[in-house]
Amino acid sequence: MIFYILVSLLIFFMASLSYITTNLTSTSYYSGANLYLTAVTFFILVAVASLRIDSGFDYLNYYYIFTGKYDTQIEPLYSFIQYFSRLTGSFSFHLMIISIISISVKVLFFYKAKVGNVCYAMFIYYLILYLNADMGVIRQGIAIGFIGLASVCFNQTERSKWKMLLFIVAASFFHVSAIIFIPLFYILNRVSISSIKVILMYLLISLFFMYLFIYLSESLRGLILLYGQKFSVYAVNEHSAGLTIGVILKSMLLILFYYFIVSNKRSTCLDITFFKLYMVGIILFLVFNFFPIFSARIGNYFKIFEVVLICRMITLSISHVNKILFLTLSIVWAYLQFYQFLSMQLVEKYYIPYNYNNFLYNL
Repeated sequence: MIFYILVSLLIFFMASLSYITTNLTSTSYYSGANLYLTAVTFFILVAVASLRIDSGFDYLNYYYIFTGKYDTQIEPLYSFIQYFSRLTGSFSFHLMIISIISISVKVLFFYKAKVGNVCYAMFIYYLILYLNADMGVIRQGIAIGFIGLASVCFNQTERSKWKMLLFIVAASFFHVSAIIFIPLFYILNRVSISSIKVILMYLLISLFFMYLFIYLSESLRGLILLYGQKFSVYAVNEHSAGLTIGVILKSMLLILFYYFIVSNKRSTCLDITFFKLYMVGIILFLVFNFFPIFSARIGNYFKIFEVVLICRMITLSISHVNKILFLTLSIVWAYLQFYQFLSMQLVEKYYIPYNYNNFLYNL
């Protein structure tokens, strides 16, 4: 656990330098100094994800797929990258290529989303999602970034709609679950967020269906198993989490985003899109909460929008007092999620200690 905390502090140091450089010297977020700090943070994230040995949820599964010991059907773009990585015979090289693609796509998304300080967005991302997305479900980790880029193209020109579809297809070619965003983006314009009462109504309806599906969970589990053993992992017979403190806090965060982003006159169409997607993510998480593994897998896609909305809330604030307040709250909130993840029993088994590939020794 100490290793991951030290990495978080190192990235926090980079983000702090970037923030100080921008605000005290009145330089651009995209000045040479900030770009340098962002590049260093980028290489830290790539190194941690690619130089590991037997660390991460699905490390062994991907290793066995890479070596051919485990024969399973995987998406075409991941398979294409794996084919060329096998020519080197190095699984670490394969992880490095995957990490570079995954982190690069997310950095590009943060830039397109106008988060302001990209280095700070990478810090929040590390605490909230990185350990799971880039050291666990790595195929979905890449798909998450492409879905982010697809969201940037939403509500723009007709040509951008085709780019949005292309990004969704690219995401689904890394993880098939991303295909759900084709109908999701279609109905997004029909989602009303006219007032806070409407937001609360959505949450209440989601809670109703959550407890209804928990009541019917055994029947629904049987239906899922009809589709074969590949989906059986999502139908694990375990107690549903129900309404937890984490869900309550995320709902409160959603309301906070509404007041300080959606209601802000300086907000853009992009901000509204990110908010709607984050709200839909919470709704889906609640509705499918009767299968915690399935709901958590869906929730991964929408956490990236939490990162962006946190940064946008800080960027849109005019008052320095509000900026400092939101910075402090965001750091506390992100570290709470970081600690919660590291405290999970499965994480202690698969992530701790962090074993690394001493490539210098092997040269």
